[in-house]
Amino acid sequence: MNYVYAASSGLILIFIFLILRRERKSNADYLLIGINILIGCFMLADVFIQWKLTSETIIFQNGIPLLLFPTFVWYLLQFTHNNRKTRRVWYLLFSPALVFLVLSVIDHYVLLNYDNQQLISDHFNAPTIWYQLIFKASQLLFIGILIWLLSVLNKFDERLKASYSAIETVNLRWPKHFTWSIYLFL
Repeated sequence: MNYVYAASSGLILIFIFLILRRERKSNADYLLIGINILIGCFMLADVFIQWKLTSETIIFQNGIPLLLFPTFVWYLLQFTHNNRKTRRVWYLLFSPALVFLVLSVIDHYVLLNYDNQQLISDHFNAPTIWYQLIFKASQLLFIGILIWLLSVLNKFDERLKASYSAIETVNLRWPKHFTWSIYLFL
């Protein structure tokens, strides 16, 4: 598994380097860099969990997907709403991550002290109802956002076709396929 992580990390670094080499970078380019960094962090979190199970590694591993999905949605919104400013409501995409972080800090460092390996292992393997509620509610929210996002991508595709006579070089299949794959894996 370490070889897969090493190869994936190398590809992520190459991809980030290629994005950084572009002369005129947009906000979407920086969000794409952020997505790649978060994917790398998720792989790193898995390595940390395998290495040693602590409160920090659990929070790190569980918090990354709650940041990765909103960053991906924000990237697609930047891509489809290129001429518009960032809407304040888009920041609400990060609310599940914020709620999780606040709950985790309070749970791990204020209310309970997971000071031995058995307690932290039990918490990792069978999280409390509050953690399960956060993750299930965020999954439902993310599914709703994905359905809405697919309609936004379809409308954007229709606008492109109506506005330009030749759009062979513009391909929206990959964001649609990627969005569908996320939807199927949730």
